[in-house]
Amino acid sequence: MTKAPRRFDNRLKRFRALMFALSLTLFAVVVQAQQPSTSVNPQAAPTPLPSPLSQDGTGPRRIHAIRITETIKIDGLLDELAWSLAQPATDFLQERPIEGAPSTERTEVRVLFDNRNIYFGVRAFDRRLSD
Repeated sequence: MTKAPRRFDNRLKRFRALMFALSLTLFAVVVQAQQPSTSVNPQAAPTPLPSPLSQDGTGPRRIHAIRITETIKIDGLLDELAWSLAQPATDFLQERPIEGAPSTERTEVRVLFDNRNIYFGVRAFDRRLSD
């Protein structure tokens, strides 16, 4: 009788580990999407990386994650109070068709976390649907 609950617990632990890994991957993709891509030319001299405190917008961008204690319902609505407290990451840049150009549609990404989870809230606006 105890094997079934133990097997379920093990599966639940693996599922949570997978979801955490996927969340971290998504976070890395969001951060990378804010940076213009670079092509590597092995014969070119290395260029110094921009300062993390760059004032001209060329340096690394960061998103501030907010620690929460309230429960977040995973329903795609982002209607909990905590989402409004998190400052959104905006001003994304294109990779295609024009690398480094401002995005053509407004996008907001917010990040929350608690003792067990990390939550990503993405609002992708579309001018064609707002009419």
